[in-house]
Amino acid sequence: MCACIGGLDRAHLHLMSVSKNCSQQHVKDSINQVLYNRKAGVKYIEYNNYKLENLHDINQIYENHKNTDKIKIVGDIMKIKDIQNLPVKEWPMVTLNHITKGGHYVFFNSGYHESSFLTTHNFQTQFGREVVFEIEKLLNKKFNSEVKKLEKSNPYVEVWRWQNYMFEKTILKTIDDARKVFKNLNNKYSQEFKKYQFKII
Repeated sequence: MCACIGGLDRAHLHLMSVSKNCSQQHVKDSINQVLYNRKAGVKYIEYNNYKLENLHDINQIYENHKNTDKIKIVGDIMKIKDIQNLPVKEWPMVTLNHITKGGHYVFFNSGYHESSFLTTHNFQTQFGREVVFEIEKLLNKKFNSEVKKLEKSNPYVEVWRWQNYMFEKTILKTIDDARKVFKNLNNKYSQEFKKYQFKII
């Protein structure tokens, strides 16, 4: 189940670009960071006889009060090795038994074996988007600096969510850069552009 467009209960793909300087280690580190951000693997926290399952509650207590005997953390934060529970090369058929029982899965192909995964673990939606966000923070100092300013101004808002921050200037620059590239491709592959009726606006 994907909540990217109000909930899509069917197979679909998200394609996301990253810097050419992105390595396998960058992807692995970013996946592990997102798993930590989401406290994936922590089922709930018991605090003063209360059972807390909401992610925001878990985050708040885990980050600020985990060294007290008043807290019981049920579950452990997962790493990428913990979520690689289905063989990537056997996608999609290896998921058939799981989905016929009503289950969902996430297929993440980074182009690298060690940082790709196929999993039946549930760690909320938009996982790939947040991974790409963390990669950009690692590789783009200017972007990382901008993110820190936004987080400082409002520490409770998740900057990586497009609903919170759209980075409009960056989007417009990307569109402009893409337009220039496509114009060059139009000259090189003019027949294909005519055949498939590609248009550069």
